Amino acid sequence: MKRNIRNLVYSSIFLCLSVLAPLIFHMSGLAGAVFLPMHIPVLLCGLMTGQLNGMIVGMLAPMLGFLLTGMPPLSPIPIALLMSCELGAYGFFAGFLHLGLMKNLFLSLFSAMLCGRAVLAYAVFLLSTLAGYNISWTDYLKVGVVTGLPGICCQILLVPLIYRILEKYRI
Repeated sequence: MKRNIRNLVYSSIFLCLSVLAPLIFHMSGLAGAVFLPMHIPVLLCGLMTGQLNGMIVGMLAPMLGFLLTGMPPLSPIPIALLMSCELGAYGFFAGFLHLGLMKNLFLSLFSAMLCGRAVLAYAVFLLSTLAGYNISWTDYLKVGVVTGLPGICCQILLVPLIYRILEKYRI
């Protein structure tokens, strides 16, 4: 019971951070699409609280961000919906791989990031097919990876560091 409450509190904090971080980045003039500030709390949530909480936080963060701040946009291409798929996968696979299959933090993180991008590519493919958008999922993925490369590097450097600090002082 105590563990469930702790995970709920952590998940709530990570959800708040995943909505606030992009807002702070955009207000300071830094591009969220470059530094991917919403991704870090979602990955940490999955790593620390498990796949279910990580997936829920990842799926809710872009939608709550849109409802509260207007970012990411829903039109013309529903970026928030695509991000919900990607971040939900990030949170799920981070928790599933780290707490379930493998204990190696870096391998779990890197694998979760690859799985999240694969889910994003599939979501773009489905959206472009079902909604009639003329989007190449391969081009979308390439542009997303190239644009977000600084953010991907930040995730690889910061997530393990923050994770270790949070685990050390975990209540």
